[in-house]
Amino acid sequence: MKRFLALALSAAMLMTLFTGCAQSEIIVTEATTVNPENELDKTTVSTESGQNIRTDVIIADGFDIVGFDPPDCNDGYSGTMFTMIYDRLMEFDEDGEIQPMLVESYEMPSKTEYIFKLHEGVKFHNGDEMTAEDVVFSLNRANANPKSQANFQNVIGIEQIDKYSFRIETSVPFAPMLLNLAHTQTSILNKKVVEAAEANGGSYDEEDICGTGPMMHSEYRPNNYYKVVRFDDYWRGASRMTSLTRRIIPEASSQTIALEAGEIDYIASLNSIDIDRVKANENLKTVEMVSNNIAYMGFNTTKAPFDNAKVRRALQYASNKEAIVEVLYEGYGIPCTSVFPTVGVGFNDEMDGYTYDIEKARALLTEAGYADGFEFEVTVSSDIRSRAAQLLQQDYGQIGVTININLMEFGAMLDYLSGKSHEAWIMSWGGATNPDNTLTNNFHTDSGGPTGNRMWYSNPEVDRMIEEAQEEFDVETRNNIYKRIQEVIMEDSPWIPLLQQTYVAGMHKGLDGVIMHKHGSRYYHDMVVYE
Repeated sequence: MKRFLALALSAAMLMTLFTGCAQSEIIVTEATTVNPENELDKTTVSTESGQNIRTDVIIADGFDIVGFDPPDCNDGYSGTMFTMIYDRLMEFDEDGEIQPMLVESYEMPSKTEYIFKLHEGVKFHNGDEMTAEDVVFSLNRANANPKSQANFQNVIGIEQIDKYSFRIETSVPFAPMLLNLAHTQTSILNKKVVEAAEANGGSYDEEDICGTGPMMHSEYRPNNYYKVVRFDDYWRGASRMTSLTRRIIPEASSQTIALEAGEIDYIASLNSIDIDRVKANENLKTVEMVSNNIAYMGFNTTKAPFDNAKVRRALQYASNKEAIVEVLYEGYGIPCTSVFPTVGVGFNDEMDGYTYDIEKARALLTEAGYADGFEFEVTVSSDIRSRAAQLLQQDYGQIGVTININLMEFGAMLDYLSGKSHEAWIMSWGGATNPDNTLTNNFHTDSGGPTGNRMWYSNPEVDRMIEEAQEEFDVETRNNIYKRIQEVIMEDSPWIPLLQQTYVAGMHKGLDGVIMHKHGSRYYHDMVVYE
């Protein structure tokens, strides 16, 4: 039955692990070799209670990673891998509050200076100890990369104090600094390893991967699978899982078939038409979670007719978002009213949004000088996005607007969108805990291009308010600024936020250890399967 799911899920469910079994002390063995193209090679061990537990886990996803170098990648698929291999200075807890990670303590002598003390004895995967030298190197390197420098707005100095301490100085007060240090693009790398890799014009790539995270790089086959194995000397204690293999299965229905056949253990987001089938399978289980991802259509505002805000607003009114949710997701989602997700910090729940209104759309196109409509190309990278574009084709056809669909591989699409030759695209943006990251990356003039503002959107008022919020340390005042920014951006409409999906994860009935936070994040490094 098609339906709209309630936004508010049980906080207790979201803040705990998927489990149907009591956790016991586990004696683990070395990870076995997994052949993800065939059946699972199972490493099964016993708990004190005599229960069998498998510590080699296989999950499925529809897209491959984009790269191996954190500052170069701002996509969620690479980010999932980075959270397992690398650590960051800060992290978000289950309530979305920022907490120290690699940092043992920090202080602010002034509103423009942060002094950090690192945990001692943290090891990289090659056995080297992490020090402030590695941290300062990693942050300065990320700051120099156009794709990640938005995380370092107003930073004028990052310097080492001693072996385990360092300082960050900003030109003006910069409240999101700690939040940005939780971003995967600010992951801490091994200075010695990176410098050796980049010597003589080389690059940091697959064979160089060396972090401090709970899992280590093992194997990678492009568009096939990515495998990580447990790091036994992890500073927070070794994880229960001995290996995780992330298989790339582009077709959602094929993922479900693989789950039913026991070839994989977990799918983060089931194909909506398969949900009831999985729920009815006694060997499987599901967990529902409101996503922090917004699926949206973006426009290159430097190109006609998208340089005209009236045209963009007309397409807002012509977009039947409710139909997209119902047809593509069987009602598992909600139409979007903002560029912020509903589970995000600072979400403005007082905006009315754009109703589906073809007559208003026609009137706005006429005012803009496009009474007879126009034709444009929308770039997508998946079947589900292509199907969304097809639904919009039907909507826009009513106002004389024709969409041509350009299907590309995801990594190639990101490269294409970094320039100015594209017209429009559909993809998603996830960000619930750091509004500044969403706004600075996507909507600040200085972020045009590879940093994330693929619309080349520029509004001096929005720039000013983003910068005002960056200097405001009072949370309530800062959130009020964010709410006003959302109103202006929705009026300008460089994005059409389409929908916020409700993910229904499907998994082996004994799978345990996926950590779900209510702001939409999931962490996989401690998964096991009770058999």
